[in-house]
Amino acid sequence: MKKIIIIVVALVVVLGGGLAAYFLLFSSDKDDKPEPPVIFEFEVGKSMTYLAKDKDTKTKKQVYVQFNPVIFYRDEETLEVLNKNKTLIKGEIEKYFNTKTLSDVTRMRGVNVEEDKDRIEIQLQEIITELLGEMGVNVTRVSLLGFVIN
Repeated sequence: MKKIIIIVVALVVVLGGGLAAYFLLFSSDKDDKPEPPVIFEFEVGKSMTYLAKDKDTKTKKQVYVQFNPVIFYRDEETLEVLNKNKTLIKGEIEKYFNTKTLSDVTRMRGVNVEEDKDRIEIQLQEIITELLGEMGVNVTRVSLLGFVIN
């Protein structure tokens, strides 16, 4: 009878140890969520430029915009291309605003300025992507910091 009890206790200890080892070694404490992508920022630099004159308005005052464009991208090698083409990028953004009137820029007439800004950022992203796409640059987003219309 003692032998049976000893064998049963030994069997329970071995099986318990085996189960504990299995759960400790093979269970995953890590979440299987993928790492979030790394996104880099490139500040083009503060700028100010005039909008085109609006023919519909009677105002003779010329309207200008101030902005600080920031380009978001994922590939580290893109920084070199952006630095080399910084002046070209800035020029294209200024040209965009030079061809737009106040009514083009502020379609909502001050009701929701964020929607106007979002629309402009999407258009600028398309312009920059087209400009630098041949160089292998993938622009994730363009943001206008400090965007002011005066």
